[in-house]
Amino acid sequence: MSSINDSQKPAPPQGVSWNEEDWQGMLKRLPSQWQEQAVKLKAWQRIRKLAQVSDLLRALLVYAACGYSFRQLGLWATLVGVGCLSERAWRKRVERAQEPTGCATR
Repeated sequence: MSSINDSQKPAPPQGVSWNEEDWQGMLKRLPSQWQEQAVKLKAWQRIRKLAQVSDLLRALLVYAACGYSFRQLGLWATLVGVGCLSERAWRKRVERAQEPTGCATR
């Protein structure tokens, strides 16, 4: 007797399948000053293992949309070529990208 039920289908693989064209199209929809705002709010402070602000944004969107752990985010980012950061480094980046304390929420 088999322990696998033939009517059960394996779960689809998790992840984000944005290709580069989709990603570039999404970036064009952002306000013109979004990168400067990331610097102003200190979400982006320096280049370190991430080449550009859009790499950080892409990782943050994947983190939020997929519910990844920081370890999973690190694996995803490495596999797609966004950046090679440790679990702790991703945690710091996400914390810095959050809304500053004292700002009103809408």
